[in-house]
Amino acid sequence: MKYINNKRDGIIYSCFLILMGALLLIHYICIRPIMICDPDDWTYISYIRQAVPLWGAWNPAKIFPETIEGLLGDFAAFVIYPIVGKYGYAMSYVFGIFLVICILIYVYAFSSMIRSVYELNVYQTCICSFMFLILHFLVLKSSGVRDKYLLTATNANCFMNYLVPALFCSSLGFSFIKKRMSMAQLATTDFNKGIFFFLLYMAVFSNMASNIVLLAPIIYYFFADVFQLVKDASKSGKDRIHYLFVGQGGLYSIVIVLEMICLVYESQGGRANDLEMNLREEAASMAVNLKMIINDDINKGYLYCMMGVIVIAVTVWGAKKKAGEKIEARFLNVFKLFTFCTILCSIYTIALFIRVGADKILRCENIMVMYMYFIVLSVMSLGYILRQMNKTIIAMPTACFILFINACIPGGGVMYTNNPEHLTCLCTKTNRLLRA
Repeated sequence: MKYINNKRDGIIYSCFLILMGALLLIHYICIRPIMICDPDDWTYISYIRQAVPLWGAWNPAKIFPETIEGLLGDFAAFVIYPIVGKYGYAMSYVFGIFLVICILIYVYAFSSMIRSVYELNVYQTCICSFMFLILHFLVLKSSGVRDKYLLTATNANCFMNYLVPALFCSSLGFSFIKKRMSMAQLATTDFNKGIFFFLLYMAVFSNMASNIVLLAPIIYYFFADVFQLVKDASKSGKDRIHYLFVGQGGLYSIVIVLEMICLVYESQGGRANDLEMNLREEAASMAVNLKMIINDDINKGYLYCMMGVIVIAVTVWGAKKKAGEKIEARFLNVFKLFTFCTILCSIYTIALFIRVGADKILRCENIMVMYMYFIVLSVMSLGYILRQMNKTIIAMPTACFILFINACIPGGGVMYTNNPEHLTCLCTKTNRLLRA
């Protein structure tokens, strides 16, 4: 943990991650286990594709999910199944543990970024990390029995095809943003450059519905560099082109080439050729689905609270910007960056699912891509408030406990005794307790 200042801080943050990991394991293995049930689940846990784009295949460029899912399936079948003796349990344990590891990496990458940007102490970092994680379980909290939250998916195959790539690409994006804001090199040694290229390769060739969360900050910084170079009259045209496409470790060139290959292969794939969508009808259906998400799925209370935090942070920034501190400049950059990413990811996701099927936008794993950077912006705003107004941390443990309890209560804590579905849920739980 290079960004932790001393051994004591490292121990505190390690304990925090262990606690979060334990809670997530309970959730994804005991409470909401990932079960192998859909036909696609059974197909892909026994299938490992080649790790290169395949021309004309059903999913030509989904290298990351269609290699990892098959490897996990084999590991569960040949290693874990002989130990636990139940095939379904073996699959559930392996996929649940893998998802928890991905979420922890996602949270760690975010915490590393926010601490580096605002120079937070370990307690402020833990608070922001917890808020970042718990909001994924709250923003879609409704009064119904069946909770919706961002870190879930329709089935095991959708976990691997949508949610895991989104977590992977987001983690890589956070690391890139951290490096960029601290003016550090992306990779220093040849081996690190090789690892860097491998991660980009797996991210781009994961899922076009998910890799936008990595491409969004890269696109932002690309245009920021272009504008900066246009204003910099000291460099020749050749030097500007060299800086853009050879500098930064060749990041922009690599991403452009890989994304173009991905687009070409996907456009000629079996899934793309099988689509027969009426774009006008899909656009109308998309408008209805977005209205449904806003009215029925998104919890207005948490949405307004997150917007309020952003407004408070902007107000604090407006009051302190005359001081000319580095933190004020960084908050402005953060605000512009994540506002851009939120808008771009939302527009891209809507446009993509108009093309491939508007109903898919209703899935939690796809709402995650649209909503994720707004959560990032709100928690980054909270981190700025904690940095500039130290006394606010006094209220944070209580706020964290309240949010945690709200996340644990089905349906936002409202009991509808006249709801048959709710009564069925209560009876099921009672029967399980009696059998135990």
